[in-house]
Amino acid sequence: MDHSIYNQVYDSIYGKRNISEDVDFLVDQLQLGVKSVVLDFGCGTGLYTKKLSEKFQTVYGFDINSNLSPAFNEKNPNVAFFDALVNVPSGINTVFAFFNVFNYLSKEHILQFKSIMKEKLNSGALLVIDVLRAETFEKGHVKSVKEASINGSKAAYHQ
Repeated sequence: MDHSIYNQVYDSIYGKRNISEDVDFLVDQLQLGVKSVVLDFGCGTGLYTKKLSEKFQTVYGFDINSNLSPAFNEKNPNVAFFDALVNVPSGINTVFAFFNVFNYLSKEHILQFKSIMKEKLNSGALLVIDVLRAETFEKGHVKSVKEASINGSKAAYHQ
């Protein structure tokens, strides 16, 4: 099956965001170092992964949809793509989950994510989850990052 049309539609939907601005803002606000080992969870065709790989020495892409791999690899020839979370290397200290990825996951998948990531994350790892809320549109987009500690790992959220 030719997935090029699917990949084009995917990019036309998700490519409308200002990816450079989003990544620059988060890297600055969270004071992430270039040596961070980053996982782009739910990376899709690699739109954000490309920008992340310009900021960090080690970046991995994960998406359960392996059909996105060709488009991902075209944008990110030096970044490993994984379609099974268990295959992602250990030693990750920052996970980005953009585009409401967690809204698409079932409770079972979220519990699986939590279980597997226990083995993959360094102590004190940072998990950044992008979640769309109706309030975002009603109030306007406010540029601030809040942090909370969860069992020794930091969680950051945009508000």
